[in-house]
Amino acid sequence: MARLCRALSALAAGAVVMMLALAAWPGDVPREMDMPLTVTWGRPPRGLALASSPAVRIRMRVRGPWRLLLDMSASPPPGCEPSLAGLSAGVHTVNIEKRCIRLPAGVAVVDIVPRSLVVRLEEKVYKRVPVVITLEGRPAPGFTVGDARPEPAAVELQGPRSFLDPMTRVFTRPVKVTDAGASFVRETRLDLPAVITPLVPDGHVVAHITLSPRIVTRIFEGVPVGVRGTRMGWSVSPKTVTLQIRAAENLLETLRADLPSRVYLDLAGLRAGVYVRRAVIDLPPEAELLSATPGLFTVTLGVR
Repeated sequence: MARLCRALSALAAGAVVMMLALAAWPGDVPREMDMPLTVTWGRPPRGLALASSPAVRIRMRVRGPWRLLLDMSASPPPGCEPSLAGLSAGVHTVNIEKRCIRLPAGVAVVDIVPRSLVVRLEEKVYKRVPVVITLEGRPAPGFTVGDARPEPAAVELQGPRSFLDPMTRVFTRPVKVTDAGASFVRETRLDLPAVITPLVPDGHVVAHITLSPRIVTRIFEGVPVGVRGTRMGWSVSPKTVTLQIRAAENLLETLRADLPSRVYLDLAGLRAGVYVRRAVIDLPPEAELLSATPGLFTVTLGVR
């Protein structure tokens, strides 16, 4: 019986300890934590434009239930939107008020660092500028970018005068042409400072990218000169020719192996003897022969 009583007493003591531990669990105990605060400026007064960064991240110290603070630290930073109403063009110091910070119930702001920020307002102006497509990477071997046409070709922008006055064109975010082997169309966006707003839907631009075969010039040395149109024995001097050809890079790579069958002397109808002839150089229409050296060849027919 005494042993049973001791066991029950031990169980009761363990239950009390567990209840005290649960009561002391820090999830609902108020604590303090430092976390970022995103300050986004409100709409400028009519006729003015924001010339400072539209959003600034500073630090604040908050107090609240520990469990709630941990949830906040894993979420996007809280925000604050100070009003710019009543301000004129120029540089202003704006206080960051605690009451403008959006926080969950039960969480309070202890401190903000810094407590004020500098904001610059300027006259809002409008300007129409041409769009330039920014390209990134290189097309597939044998191709080059022939054209990069934006649609629209120009856009209307609005923003502070100090930003827009010197602007003569606007670039897009990079359009990748890496390993491209055919023309394509792709949507991109304008690459603008945050204080400039495009008057096109979401700043979207359509890029029309045209790829063309890369045209290059190659010199082919030691191309053997053949003979056609006779069954007699023959000899040719010199035996080879040097060709300079301009064409698409891919075509020239294919043509390299075919040249011996495309360069020949046409000896049809000739009797035995010695002749001076110009070689026939049979190239595809897309290839341009720039030079052939030598231009004339001595051929001897009837050689045994």
